[in-house]
Amino acid sequence: MDYTTDLGVSPQTLDAYWAQLSVHADLLTRVADEQVSALVLVFLRAGKAAVLVRSFE
Repeated sequence: MDYTTDLGVSPQTLDAYWAQLSVHADLLTRVADEQVSALVLVFLRAGKAAVLVRSFE
């Protein structure tokens, strides 16, 4: 899961966030032998949060 406070996110920035989380998930799998079931981006906004999920199930 990654928390961000970006006010505006372009499609290119969103792709970069997913790529970054994918690298983290791969490292966790290799180092801790833990299987990652989903990547989650949480965009913190005043009053509410936007949550995007990519599941591997």
